[in-house]
Amino acid sequence: MAVRCGVRCTFVMIGSGDNTLKVWDIATGKCLATLRGHSNYVKGVAVFPDGRRVVSASWDKTLKVWDVATGKCVATLQGHSNRVRCGVRCTFVGASCSMAVRCG
Repeated sequence: MAVRCGVRCTFVMIGSGDNTLKVWDIATGKCLATLRGHSNYVKGVAVFPDGRRVVSASWDKTLKVWDVATGKCVATLQGHSNRVRCGVRCTFVGASCSMAVRCG
């Protein structure tokens, strides 16, 4: 399972073995959205600093970039020859993002 807290911890993103990510409102405990698109276990999640986008890593050998407001996948990054197991981290400098994926 992968868990990450959103901006000022108003929401939590959880990736799981059912191939989805869920967005949970911390204050109400309600599921705000279920993000579908991976075809295998979601093992890593990183939230952009502004809280508007999320990157997920999966055993389906992809990374996906999600728009939190719409729940839509805005990009799928392919090319890994094996499953992306964990360790998605985004480092932001100004307006640009540098992503690092640690594969084990």
